Amino acid sequence: MNILYWVELKITKQDREKAREIAVKRMDYMKKISCSSTNHFKGQKSEIIGLLGEIKFGEFMGLAPNLRTDAPGSVDFRINGKIVDVKTNESRVHPSLSSNNYLFLINRAQFDRHKDVGYYVSVMVFEDKAWICGYLPQNEVMGYPIITCKHSPCYAIPFPYLHDPCELIGPVAGEDVEASP
Repeated sequence: MNILYWVELKITKQDREKAREIAVKRMDYMKKISCSSTNHFKGQKSEIIGLLGEIKFGEFMGLAPNLRTDAPGSVDFRINGKIVDVKTNESRVHPSLSSNNYLFLINRAQFDRHKDVGYYVSVMVFEDKAWICGYLPQNEVMGYPIITCKHSPCYAIPFPYLHDPCELIGPVAGEDVEASP
């Protein structure tokens, strides 16, 4: 078991405005391609939280995230040719209050569909802060139990088992790094 290596970043008003603007455009796009049966407000809020995680992870890594409005669910980042999928959750309490009890959840259906992902990154959002909580290489995910969360099977990784997010900077500092188009 590892200690927690969280990196804390401030979420600015500009970050929120950017995330909201892109989320509205993505939701409009999804309605146009017949995904209109989804709850627009709930989907938009979830999209904003996810975009905030991508924006802050990009800031941490010194990369521009893929913020395309016509491709929801597309590749977030590429590092050394490996896809990085940022998973963001909103916390109702300050993460330091129960961080050892948190689980990093990776939806099993998404995991099965996207075998080309190299790394999964966990970001936690609470009020005006984002924490890069750690990452897990794709090949380690299946070693964790599956639980049902929000009616979907998910791999459940305890936060103390995530890798230090600063380890991902190594590949960025020297080699083939790109934000996805």
